[in-house]
Amino acid sequence: MLTYSYISERDIDLILVEELNCSSSFQKWFLNRINKTVGGIEWHGRKGIDAFHSISRENSKSGETDVEIHFFDKSEKKTILLLENKIDAEFQDGQPNRYNKEVKRVLADGLADYCYSILIAPKNYLASASNLNLFDTQISYEELISYFKSRAKKHFNLNLELSKRHEHKKEMLIQAVDKQRRGYAPEIDKAVTAFWVAYYEYAKVHAPSLKLDPPSPKPSRSDFIFFKNALQRVYPLPKFMIKHKLRHALVDLEIQGWGEHYQEISISLADSLDSDMRFRRAAKSLAISIDVKAIDTFIPFEEQADLVAIGLNSAIRLQEWYRIRKNDILKSYNLLSDNTL
Repeated sequence: MLTYSYISERDIDLILVEELNCSSSFQKWFLNRINKTVGGIEWHGRKGIDAFHSISRENSKSGETDVEIHFFDKSEKKTILLLENKIDAEFQDGQPNRYNKEVKRVLADGLADYCYSILIAPKNYLASASNLNLFDTQISYEELISYFKSRAKKHFNLNLELSKRHEHKKEMLIQAVDKQRRGYAPEIDKAVTAFWVAYYEYAKVHAPSLKLDPPSPKPSRSDFIFFKNALQRVYPLPKFMIKHKLRHALVDLEIQGWGEHYQEISISLADSLDSDMRFRRAAKSLAISIDVKAIDTFIPFEEQADLVAIGLNSAIRLQEWYRIRKNDILKSYNLLSDNTL
């Protein structure tokens, strides 16, 4: 049995990247498995596969892709697969929809001839998660376990070292499944927590009006900073919240529950926005967004302080926009309330 104290999604990501780049048998198994669902995948085996970790394309608003796979078929047609890997963490806000949109964007921009999104997770996760239809297909951890178990058994008398490597990866996946069954218990990341503390100390001095709360210890994927006290609640309006989405390169002013009223609100308030502000849907919420530079919480704060300053300045601008436009927002709310709100 493994002695790992913790298995993260990143650990599983790296298993997938290694196998997809290095193992022809795994490449064949994986693409055959995808082909059973989406059909039409014809891999030109001699050209191999390129697998990448944590990909975020320029001009994309879809955030990072956990694992991205590129390959060509016999007709020189290119396919891109976008993999989202989950153990137990819930989807980020609107994440399945973002993958669906990214597939469409890849095709529309001519980056590939075919593109599919894939969710990889334990069976129990797949059985309970919502919006799975937004992914083109799903693969369970248990299927991966069966693959590595079969390979370990096949090579036991032929190549003991290779057999042990497959057995090791099988056990890692089993531990990840057990973790999912026990429920979400985030592992604290010291580097990420240190970044959050530095961000808080900087905001306390340079953006006191945002009233950022001191951070608690953070797991590795904590990259949404919530300014919970920055806006004065105006009843009967829904809750408004400013968020700095570090890796998504966005600062948002979100209006909870107003996603379905995107068209009406964006028309009524369009003239009030600055040139670099825009309306967008954020799952069930409506957001006024400012594009900023992406920030990586694994990189020391000091190396990104200028990017944090830009983000905080954008948050202050959205705070001021809300302060000035509260009455206009309330007027729009009252107009909608007669019909739909």
